[in-house]
Amino acid sequence: MATNGKLEQYKENEFPHLAATGYRITSPATRAYNCFAWAAGEDDR
Repeated sequence: MATNGKLEQYKENEFPHLAATGYRITSPATRAYNCFAWAAGEDDR
């Protein structure tokens, strides 16, 4: 993760419309954490 709350440029390049959304990283990546599940409201497994 870059220190400015954004992805590294090569990762942003994989999702070209992401930068326009004003996203920010809220936690570091881990092998146990699933941000897609969290976004869908699943936080109990």
